[in-house]
Amino acid sequence: METPFEGGCGTGWFGNYCQYKCHCKNSACDTNGDCVNVTCERGWFGYKCQYQDLSSLADTSRPSLVDGDDTTCNEDVYSSSVSLNLNTSFLFTWMRLVFKLKDPVLNVTVVFQEKETQQCHSQRILQVSENTLDIYCTMNMKIQQINITGHSIKYHTKTVSFLHS
Repeated sequence: METPFEGGCGTGWFGNYCQYKCHCKNSACDTNGDCVNVTCERGWFGYKCQYQDLSSLADTSRPSLVDGDDTTCNEDVYSSSVSLNLNTSFLFTWMRLVFKLKDPVLNVTVVFQEKETQQCHSQRILQVSENTLDIYCTMNMKIQQINITGHSIKYHTKTVSFLHS
């Protein structure tokens, strides 16, 4: 079956129907969408850099939590919560929390907000490594703000990512 894109995609696009955009640094994708000698642009990750980390767009009083750098850390020892606010609404799927210390405490509370406040439904916490938690929630509304509370946040949070695929 012949497709209208057999001649190749335009610059920065790939896929059988040129439906995928290159999100490699400096648009350094090959014709299959793989990054050539570089990594994904800030805010993008995963297979062929096609997943967006929405935390890179967030407004927060603690920018080190959403800078994509796991070596930076929350230095505010007086706070046990973090709020992240986007300028747009989105459907939440999951988030990743990276902690400075090993074996983070699992009692983390997540609350979402757009027009109304909503708890994380069917919350599942997966400890990915000794200092990384993935939190999954079933949501039936779009959200614009995430509030994370817990003892671990106070001293140990390095990175917060909420993701959209």
